[in-house]
This record gives sequence, C-alpha cells and structure tokens, in this order.
Amino acid sequence: MRLLPVVTVCIFAVAILSATALAPDDDDVHTSVVPEKELKEFVPKRLARVHKNIEKLLGITFPESKTPRIGFVGTGGGYRAMIAFLAGVSAFQDMGMDDIALYMTGLSGSTWAINSWALSDMDIKTFFHDKITPSIARSFLELKFTNLDDVIKMFQDRVDQGRSVTLSDAYGLLVANHVITSWKKTHNDTMVDILEHLAEGKVACPISTAVQVLDYVAIESANDLLSLQFAVNSSVYRWMEFSPYSVASNQYELELKGRNLDSNYKSGKLEKNIPPPPMSLMLGAFGSAFEFNFDWIYQHYIKGNPFLEWLLPFMKGSSFRFFKPANFVNFMKGVECQMSEMPPQNDLLYVVDGGLAEMNTAVLPMLEKEREIDIIIVLNGGADDEDEMLRIQKFCKEHGFQWPQTDKSDYSAPFNVFGEDDPNSPTVVHFPINHYMYTKDETIGTHFGTLKLQYDKEETEKYDRIVAEQVHKAELMLKKLLLKTIEEK
Repeated sequence: MRLLPVVTVCIFAVAILSATALAPDDDDVHTSVVPEKELKEFVPKRLARVHKNIEKLLGITFPESKTPRIGFVGTGGGYRAMIAFLAGVSAFQDMGMDDIALYMTGLSGSTWAINSWALSDMDIKTFFHDKITPSIARSFLELKFTNLDDVIKMFQDRVDQGRSVTLSDAYGLLVANHVITSWKKTHNDTMVDILEHLAEGKVACPISTAVQVLDYVAIESANDLLSLQFAVNSSVYRWMEFSPYSVASNQYELELKGRNLDSNYKSGKLEKNIPPPPMSLMLGAFGSAFEFNFDWIYQHYIKGNPFLEWLLPFMKGSSFRFFKPANFVNFMKGVECQMSEMPPQNDLLYVVDGGLAEMNTAVLPMLEKEREIDIIIVLNGGADDEDEMLRIQKFCKEHGFQWPQTDKSDYSAPFNVFGEDDPNSPTVVHFPINHYMYTKDETIGTHFGTLKLQYDKEETEKYDRIVAEQVHKAELMLKKLLLKTIEEK
C-alpha cells in the first residue's frame, strides 16, 4: 500500500511528459488553416464589439451568440481596387455600418487597403481622406525614406538569408512608400505589428490572399533553361492566405504563425527564427500582377486568333515567366498533410498575385468553416468581365467550398444579393463598383485604369462620391438582412 502513492505519481509524471512530447510546439507547422489564437482570442473580443454596434444600429437587443459574422471582401484592380475598398467601407461608415465586420480580405490592390488601414488604427474616413488621398496624388516614383541605409540593409538581409531580391520586392517598396511610409514615416512595419490593434478587437482582422506558383523554374544556368517544358505544362497555382496571426495554404490545409514566415523549418519544425519580412515585401508579392507567364498571355491575348496561334504556338501551356516571383522559405517542405496532394518540396515558396489564377476576388478565407461567416460583402473594384461571380461559383463547387448560386449577376445594378435563402452557404452581397460606374460615366473605365498609379484629389473624390451613392442604395436591404440573420441564428 505504501508503494501506491509513489506509483501514482510516477504514472502521472509519465503521462504529462508523453503529452508534452506528442503536443505540437506553437511554432510548428499545423495541419489546419485557421489558427486557434485567432478563434479563441480575437474572435470573441471582436464579436463583442460588433454585437454592440449592430444593437445600436438596429435599435434592438439580442443575445451575443446571435451576432452576424460579417466580412468585407476586396478584389484585384491596382490602385482602383484599393480606392474602391476604402470608398466602399467609408460609405458603410456613413450608414453606421463600418464597424460591424469580423474580417476583411483582400487580393492584389485591395490588400494594400486592408493592411495599411489596419496598421493605422484610424477610422476609415480619416485614413482614406487625410492619409491615402493626398499620398496617392504624388508620383508613384517619388520616394521618401527616413533612412536609405535601412532600405539597403533590408535587401541585403534577404540575400544573406538565401532569398532572392526580386522585382516584386522593389515594387512593394514603392507601393508601401505611397500607402504607409508617407504617413507612418517608417518602412520597417510587418503584418505582425497589426496584432496590437487586433488584441482588443478594435478592427476587423485583415487577411490577404495570393497564390503559390508550383511550376516556377529559376533560370540560373543553361540546364535550368533546358528544363523548361514549353507547350507542355500550364501554370498551377495553390491559394494561400496571410494574416497577422498566420500564413496558411487553403488547399494543403497547413499553417504556421505569421511571425514565423521566412524562418527556417525542417519537416515542419522550427530550426532557426528569422524576423518576418517587412510589410513592403508582402504588398509587392500580393500585387505582382506582372508575374504572368507565357500561357497567361496566350489565354488572354492569343487564343482565338489564328495568325497569332500559328506564329506563337510555343506560348500555349508554357510556364516561362519574365521575372522571378517573390520568394519565402517553403515551410511546407517535408510536412505530411491530410490532403491527397502533397505540397511541393522546393526550398522556396514562390508567391504571386492571386488575380493570375482562377478568380480575382478574395473569398476563400471567408469560406473556411471554422470562421462561420454569415454575410460576405464584396466591394468589387476589378475590371473583370461579368463572369467573375460565375468563376467563383465554379471554383467553390470543384473544391468543396460552400458558395451560393451567383451565375446570374447583374453588373449594371448597384448591388446583387445571393444565397439569402440558402441555409448551406453564406449570403453574398456583391457591389460591382467598376461596372456600375460605367452606367454613370462611360469614360470612367479608361480614366480609372488598372495600371493607373497616381490619382489627384479631384479624381479620388469623384470615385468616392459615386461609390457612396451606389452603396447607400443598399442601406435598407442591409438592415433587413442583418435582422433576418439574427432571427435565423
């Protein structure tokens, strides 16, 4: 009997040690997309704030558990998409609805909006009108650095860490100079720095989307050039999301902490911690639409033209790219995932603009089941044709994401509502901003082009006014949708 307490203590100690050994370290790569810290720490605090704001907006009281989970979604489209997102959320502020979103997601140009705004800790109108509007009136090439030596060191650190300095890195520096450095007077911020504003749920969590390139071959020798498979392989992309909390592959379902992006990993275990890349490098990767390959040119400009198809047959299916994509440590190398397809085993992870893949809208983070999103509000500043909603529907059906029927979009209308009566998918409110503008001013498409990188104050204010007019038309519908969502939760 005297041995019983000793044996019990020993068994208990062994159990604790075994559990510790089996439990994954917080810095390890995890087999998930949505991190626990986001769900357990950010979501409850943000929902509490959203709950109070919706009660005030609607003049009612209801249990916090019935709070609608809402997300603002941006698109690609360069500075126009950035302005469309900021103008759209500003219009929501006019209606008392700017602070009701749990998440905001971006792709390409709209990532510049969500990350710079979240970093600012300002209300949307102050940030948009007082910071971004005067900044983008300056030349895109007008650099303002507090310390040029720091910029040089930033690129040198990339080289020392075994990464390549790319055109995307330089481009991102210019973008950040316009949307962050101009008012924050620093270029050393990272996405992780946004966490301080998320800690108390003061702002919607920004999630940026981009795609991993699977077929890129670095041409550094004659053998590399010979290894390119012309007219055989088309580009293959895999969707990823980047937030202050984590970096994740939506399709391989693997994630790690955002602070560990670019740290050295071996089979999913952290070997050497390296500070995360500056925000500028990330903005460059997210907006690198110039990283297209020969096949993209073929599909968009050559296909269907008999003469060009005869003249340039080698471009069909070719993965050749003019520029090397932004690159980070491939944290998925050597990791066994739960999907049928294993992640690529390259040392580096090549990342490009998501608009080069199947769709130009940042919807995937909103469709992860753990986030339980009820209402998705798309502020579409893209110049896509009217099949964008259909492309999203097709992608979601092929990959098992819940999305309503959106094949009958009226792009000339101020807004469209989809899935309101579909219990298996979120309700989608789509504002086709750029297309709606054509109904107001036929010259606006060329005037606010995707490649335009400078907007004078009058141009930005004009765009802002038209977006506000468009969004305000949905005010009554949005309030009814909120009430309906509360009743059905």
